[in-house]
Amino acid sequence: MNKYYIHFLLWLSAIACIILVFPNLSLHPNSSLISVWNDGIKNYFTTLFYIDYNEGNHFSGMNYPFGEHIVFTDNMPAFARPIQWLGQYVPWVKQHSLGAMNLTLLFSIVLAAHFVFKTLRHYKVPGLFAIISALFIVFCAPQLNRITAHYGMSILWYLPAIIYFIIRYFEGQQWRYLLYISLVSTIAALFHLYNLAIILVFIGFVTASNMLLHRFSKKSIRQSIWMLFFELISVGLSYSYVLSTDTVKDRPTYPYEALGNEATLNDIFVNDTPLGHIFQFLFGTATPVISTEGKSYIGLVSILVFICLTVLFIKRIIRYKSKAVSPYAIDKPFKILLLAALFQLLFSMAIPFIVDRDFFIDHISVFRQFRALGRFIWPFYFVIMMFCTLFIADIYKKLRAKKKNILATGLLTTTMLIWLIQAYGYVQAFKLYDKEAKENYTVLYSKAEKSWPEWLKEKGYEVSDFQAVLGLPFFHYNSDKIWIDLGNVGRNEYELCKLSLQTGIPMINTLLARTSWGQTFANIQLLDGPFNPKEVLDKFDDRPVLLYVEKIDKLNPDKEKEWMDKARFLGSWSDEIDMYLINPKQLQAANQRLRDTIRQIAEASPEQSGLAGIHKQQFYYANNFKQNNTQPGFADPGMLLATDEASMIVDRIELPADRSDSIYTISIWAKCNMKDFRTPYFEIYQFDSTGKQIGMVDFHTKATTNVIQDWFKAETNFKIEAPAKYMIIKAFRGWNKPVYTGLDNLLLQPSQSIHFYKSPLRGLLLNNRPQ
Repeated sequence: MNKYYIHFLLWLSAIACIILVFPNLSLHPNSSLISVWNDGIKNYFTTLFYIDYNEGNHFSGMNYPFGEHIVFTDNMPAFARPIQWLGQYVPWVKQHSLGAMNLTLLFSIVLAAHFVFKTLRHYKVPGLFAIISALFIVFCAPQLNRITAHYGMSILWYLPAIIYFIIRYFEGQQWRYLLYISLVSTIAALFHLYNLAIILVFIGFVTASNMLLHRFSKKSIRQSIWMLFFELISVGLSYSYVLSTDTVKDRPTYPYEALGNEATLNDIFVNDTPLGHIFQFLFGTATPVISTEGKSYIGLVSILVFICLTVLFIKRIIRYKSKAVSPYAIDKPFKILLLAALFQLLFSMAIPFIVDRDFFIDHISVFRQFRALGRFIWPFYFVIMMFCTLFIADIYKKLRAKKKNILATGLLTTTMLIWLIQAYGYVQAFKLYDKEAKENYTVLYSKAEKSWPEWLKEKGYEVSDFQAVLGLPFFHYNSDKIWIDLGNVGRNEYELCKLSLQTGIPMINTLLARTSWGQTFANIQLLDGPFNPKEVLDKFDDRPVLLYVEKIDKLNPDKEKEWMDKARFLGSWSDEIDMYLINPKQLQAANQRLRDTIRQIAEASPEQSGLAGIHKQQFYYANNFKQNNTQPGFADPGMLLATDEASMIVDRIELPADRSDSIYTISIWAKCNMKDFRTPYFEIYQFDSTGKQIGMVDFHTKATTNVIQDWFKAETNFKIEAPAKYMIIKAFRGWNKPVYTGLDNLLLQPSQSIHFYKSPLRGLLLNNRPQ
């Protein structure tokens, strides 16, 4: 068969399969979104907002007033930057950026099939079988699962391309293939840096395998060094781009779940597809097609191949006694890939890290960036699936050579039939997403209802009248050190993305994991109540801020209602969402007047500590831990030092019987480590006069809205039960390593009260906040 014809047939078949699996996304690319929840909407938003409203390397759609570098938003610079640049000169390009994005993701499937096919044909796999094999391998690839959320990682073609180039390099040592590998790595990195990490680890294992299989011959060492050198060029180029364009110097370097989310045997050997449950008795209940990070089901055919190979291997050992003769001969380049794939599998299963993750993370800092090890299994999947295809093709050719044509044809037919049956599960899973794609677009862009610009115009405003939008209840996922998720985050994230995408009004709320700690600590203070100076508001201009208020969930009365009290009602966007506007400068000035008034009251009081105003006779409790030691605490000399225990008692508070309030606010400052994501949490136990526990509430430092240097304020409101006679507060590390070094300035006060404290180190504190 003519090679051009068969390649044309492959591409045509791949496009036909794409249309079958993703009919809306492929035929209506500019009016379809495959996912609009959680990371799905966030990653569509960060890419499309950047193209429409930004330029260069800066993304302004979240984390207002700071914004973010596009690389750290899960944007795809390799796609977004050229489209944004071209859109400046050809306006219709921006109008079709969604379509271009969807088609880019889908076209990567065609390219992936192309390189898998080239590899199979390189090993003389029959043409039609190679086409069907390539399509099955690609459409069932675990990487394709990322198309529902992590679009930059769903670019399928780079691993099959690199595998093909590795084979060609080891066969002929042609330098151009090393250049191709480096080029592919660089392009993949500019879609998502995780792609580069996966490639780098795989190349490292390939070079190690090459030297091992050649017993560290000079030739193998030379080959490996050059391969690593060219790959490090790609790493250097990628990181030079980021470092030279990124102005932030305090990004988190120790993220949550480092060396976590590893692959399991369950991910490889069972799947919620037809015929995918057979080995549940060995590996546990099958999980859905689109589920875990390490999902990499190799299919029933591949499992049967390995069973067959194992049986043949044992027979060979028995026949040749001590000699371990391979039951299937493959060339050296593919042996290298197989050994590298095995190493990659172990790496993705957290071996050897699972023995002591913290040791590796603490002593080898590069491992801190691997927060989803399961994704590193992707090269293993492609190598093993191609190996099993080669094995079946080899058996087929041997049967044909022995004139056993019916048996040979039956082998291929059975293989393809099993693949078809199992692929059905994948098709159905993706179709569920694709089915909603057009409706997702219609709702997100308000094609069947009034748009946000139209709604604002009805109220007498243009979108340019507003500098930002603040979503309440507040959510803020930033830097992994802070995790504030009040209300229905998924719904509110979607609605805010919808508003911002239609108007270009940036969000103050954030869903970005690698953002500057300094920027994070500045922004969360916006929701810390009227006694926080909110210095970040100095970076705001004089235009009003839109307040998005979701009505189903209650707002925090001490913090979020501060904004509501100063805001003006604009109207109801829907039954669940009210919109307000507020001038942040006026809020800042009003809060300053309140603080000045309370300051005068506090300074006039002879007491060092007390309640101001109508609450001054009510019960409160403060402990500055002066009696513990003389070490500098948060606001005074002395603090409660952390112990090596997993938990410790912070204080016991006796409760007077004549207290009049039941809703109290408790706050405490924790001196946290500034190396990783960890922070302590607290539990409050209430007891009656008999010592029986009658209540418990917990609160976490990670939800803080006030950070000063390395001091984090943990705070919550709770009800003191009427029969309660005393309370015990406990602090928990939550991890098997130091999280905080000390605690200070514990304060229990009626929720509506104002407490003042004239501290020696921080000056005046109002409601436990320095002024």
